[in-house]
Amino acid sequence: MSQAVVPTPVVPASSVAPVGSRGGPPAARAKLARASRAGLVGVLAGSLAVAGLARQWALALQTQAYLTGPYAPVAGSGSAATGNAAATAAAVSGGPSLGSLDSYFLVLLLGGLRGPLVMFLWTSSENQKNERDLEDFDTKIELIRLLQPEFDSVHLFQMWNKAYNISAQLASLPNKYAVILDAVRYGEKVDQSRPNNLNILLGLNQLYQHKLGTTTTDSVYYRQQVRADTKWREGAAPRGVGALQQRLAPLLEKDGSLLPELVTPRNPRPAGLTTKVVLAVRELERVKAAAAKAGVALPPDQLTVPTGAAEMTISLPEPEARKLDPLLADRVDVRFVYHGWNDGSEMQYLAPYGPFPSGLSPLALGFNYGKRAQVLMNLTGQRPAQSGPSVVDSRPALELRGWMEEEWERALAAEARAYGKPVAPTRFLRTAATAQLPPGAAATGPAAGADVAEALYSFGLAHRLARDARAEFSRHMNDRTEGIRRLQDYGSHVLTLAGDELMTAGDLAYLSAAAATDPGKREALLTEAADRYRQARARYQALDLKYYIPGEAESKAFPAGFSKDALDELVAEPDKMDALHRQASEVVKKFADLDQNKGEREENAFFIDRATARMALIAAARGEAPASAPAPAAT
Repeated sequence: MSQAVVPTPVVPASSVAPVGSRGGPPAARAKLARASRAGLVGVLAGSLAVAGLARQWALALQTQAYLTGPYAPVAGSGSAATGNAAATAAAVSGGPSLGSLDSYFLVLLLGGLRGPLVMFLWTSSENQKNERDLEDFDTKIELIRLLQPEFDSVHLFQMWNKAYNISAQLASLPNKYAVILDAVRYGEKVDQSRPNNLNILLGLNQLYQHKLGTTTTDSVYYRQQVRADTKWREGAAPRGVGALQQRLAPLLEKDGSLLPELVTPRNPRPAGLTTKVVLAVRELERVKAAAAKAGVALPPDQLTVPTGAAEMTISLPEPEARKLDPLLADRVDVRFVYHGWNDGSEMQYLAPYGPFPSGLSPLALGFNYGKRAQVLMNLTGQRPAQSGPSVVDSRPALELRGWMEEEWERALAAEARAYGKPVAPTRFLRTAATAQLPPGAAATGPAAGADVAEALYSFGLAHRLARDARAEFSRHMNDRTEGIRRLQDYGSHVLTLAGDELMTAGDLAYLSAAAATDPGKREALLTEAADRYRQARARYQALDLKYYIPGEAESKAFPAGFSKDALDELVAEPDKMDALHRQASEVVKKFADLDQNKGEREENAFFIDRATARMALIAAARGEAPASAPAPAAT
C-alpha cells in the first residue's frame, strides 16, 4: 500500500521571518531602528563633547604656557598681568593678525570652510613649488599659518620648506639668502605668537646653526652677511628682493653690545640655585686654596675623593660659586656648571660674550636658540617633535664648540694678515703657524693695527667659548636620565676642548706679547704663552694616544702594563707625555695598512706642531735657542 504524499504548505514571502535583528513584527523593527539611531547620535554627541573638552584642555595648557612662561608678554604689552584680554585671545589663537583680523576670528568666520580652504592652499602651494612657480606662494603660506596656528608640524615644515626647498630653486646667493631670512621671519612670527614652544625654538636653531652657519660652501657668504646685517646701522632701509627683505634687522649697538630690548630679563634669575663644580681630583687642593682665599665654605661631605676616581663634583650655592669662579678661570680641569634658567630675554645666552665688534655669527645665534630650547625642555618637561631629548640636551655644547672654531679660525686669519702671511681658505689655517716673533729680547712685533686687534679679540672669545663648551659637556654627561648619555660620554670632545682652551690661551698671550711695549709685561706674557702651549700639546697628544692609536699597535706603542687611564694624570707632566707620544708615533708608522684614525691624528698634528713651533720661537726670542723653529711635521 503506497504512502500518501502530503504537500508542503506554501507560505507567502512577506510572512517569512527574516534572520537576525530584522525578525519580529513591523512595530518591533521600527522601535529597534529608532533605538539604534538614538544610540548612534549619542555616540556622536559624546565624541564631540570629548573632542571639545580635549581641545579646551590643550588650549588651556597652551594659554598657561603663553602667559606664565619665561617668554610671556611683559606688562604693558597685553600680558595677563595687565588684565588685557587680548593676550589671552592671542594665546588661544596662536597667531597675530591679518589686516587686524586675528587668526582665531578668521577661523570662526570661515567655519566649516576652513578645512577645504586649507586643503586647497596646501595642494596649490606644493604644486607651485614643484613647478617652480613662486607667484603668490608666500601669501598662501601665510594663510596656512593663520588657519592652522596650533600645529607645530605645520610651522616646522614651512620653515624647512622655505629655507631648504625654495631657496634651492634660486640661482644667486643673495636671493637664496633673502628666502632663508623669510623662513627665519616666519619662525619669529610663530615664536612671538606662541612663546615657550620648544619645537619653534629648535626650528630657529636649525635655520641659524645649520642652514646659515654650516651649509657647505654657501655658509661662507651667509656668515659674512649675517655678521654685517647684525651690526648697528642708521637710517638704512632694508634692501629687498620682490616682497622679501634681503637683510636681517640690526641686533647690536654702535659699540657692538646687544640692543637693550634683546637682553632685558622678563623672568629674573631666582636666588637659591645650585652650581656644580666639576674638577679633576688632582685639582682638589688648588680648589680648596682658592675657596679659602674667596671666603667660600666647601661642603666637607663632598670633599672625599671616590676610590679610583679621576674626577669629582662639588655642589655650591650659586653666589658662592660666582666668587670662586674667577680665581679658577685659568684652570682647564675645573669647570663650573651653572643651573639653567631662561630669563625671558631674546638673546640671553649671547649677553655674556659681548660686545661683538665684528657682528654676530649665525653660529652664535643658533647657539642662543638651542640653549633656550634645551633649558626650556629640562625645566618644563616639553619633548621635541623631531629628535630625542638627548640630542637637544647635547646641542649647546656642540654648538659652542662650532662657534669657538669659527672665532679661532678668524683669529688665525687676522694674525696671518698682521704678519703679512697668506691666508689659506681652509679650516684652521696652517700658514698662521709660521707667524713668528723677530728674535731678540727687545723685539715687539706688530704693536698695533686692525688685524692685531681683531686677532686678539677673537683669540680671547675663542678661549672663553672653549671653556664654556667643556662646561656644557660636563652638564650634559652628568645628567644620566637618558640611556644614550650612558653610551656616549663625549670623552674625545672634552679632551679636544681642553687642548683648544689651552691653545687659544697660548695664542692670545703670544700675540699680546708681540704687541706689548713694556719689557716686563712682554716677558710675563711669553712665559704664560710657553706654559699654555706646553700643556695644550700634552692634551692633543693624550687625545691621539687615548682614542686614535690602532688597536693592533697598542701593545707595542705603550710600555708593558701601561693603562690608558694613566693618560689623565700624565697630562700634568708634558715632557713625559711628549716622549710617550713620539714613541707611539714611530710604532704606528709600521701599521699604515691598519690605520683607520690617520685623519684624526693629522688634524691634531697641526696643533701639536703649532705648539712646538711657538715654544721654540719663544725660546729664541729669549735667546735660549736658535731663532728658527723646527718645521712642522708633514701631514
